[in-house]
Amino acid sequence: GGGGAWAIVLQQVATSVVYLGLLWVASDWRPRFLFSRSSAGRLVRFTAHLAGANLFAYIHKNIDNLLIGRFLGAAPLGVYSLSYNLMLYPVTRVAEPIYQALFPVLSRMQDDDERVVQIWLRVVRIAAAVIVPAMVGLVVFAPQFVRVVLGEKWDAAAPVFQLLAWAGIVYALNTVTLSVVLSRGLTGHMFRYAGMSAAVLVGAIVAGLQFGIEGVALAISAAVAVIWPVYVRIAAKTLGFPMGGYWRNLGGVAAATAVMAGAALPLRLLLESWGLPAGAILAIGVPVAAVVYLGACLLVAPSLRGDARDLAGAIRRRSRPAPVAAVGDESPPGGVPAQ
Repeated sequence: GGGGAWAIVLQQVATSVVYLGLLWVASDWRPRFLFSRSSAGRLVRFTAHLAGANLFAYIHKNIDNLLIGRFLGAAPLGVYSLSYNLMLYPVTRVAEPIYQALFPVLSRMQDDDERVVQIWLRVVRIAAAVIVPAMVGLVVFAPQFVRVVLGEKWDAAAPVFQLLAWAGIVYALNTVTLSVVLSRGLTGHMFRYAGMSAAVLVGAIVAGLQFGIEGVALAISAAVAVIWPVYVRIAAKTLGFPMGGYWRNLGGVAAATAVMAGAALPLRLLLESWGLPAGAILAIGVPVAAVVYLGACLLVAPSLRGDARDLAGAIRRRSRPAPVAAVGDESPPGGVPAQ
């Protein structure tokens, strides 16, 4: 409508207002003029470190844009921002909804470490089974994906995204682990970890600026590889769980993804050598990569077979119609009143 950048600002305001209105309608609770010193104390203790952690997270997730815009210019910043948003897609569309559902579940299990470990490992494994091959597949077919979906003018974004993809995988899996750490109230650990992460990432970004946006992307992925184990150790230690179990839990997904990448990359290069257009390469390569990955999962990731069976069973149970009482029955089985 000609509003320019203000359209983005108004979108954020409208989203918040509509969300608040829906929440007001959906919830029976209403604010009242009551104050509890003990409740306020608990909230302050919990949220003070969390607020600090979020501040550090905001810094390290935005300082790259500030520095690139300042030292490399607007055009490289546009390419980098597009690549970064693509990298964050699995975080916002897969990992964050999982976190929002998992956090209250784990919060109710604070006295059952063994059960929390089982749920944590399984959810991480299922999330990784979707996110890791998807991101690696995008890395393999990034030139074609960018050309088809975004257009030729964004070709420069392909190598930047390829370098950032590792960071996207780690951010997504760490978002799931966040539900474990936060459900235990370990906001002090989160604060210290976020401060360390911000320091490492800012230093890496400054060093990478010397080599353009590709250097920044590589520096971020390298820094994330260094700090990822620290976060996993925090969650594992609080649960009394050996850290090596976390990595073994992801071994099947990693192996199946490696098999897929080992088949997809030569296939892409072969199709390129035949002179096929980008759309045709995607149409052939993506289904083949998916079939190879699923086949590899059957061979090297038996735990995923169990996850898939349980998930399919849950879906069938949810979709199965409820039993209907026969005509004349006063109530259906189970004592549930007929409707």
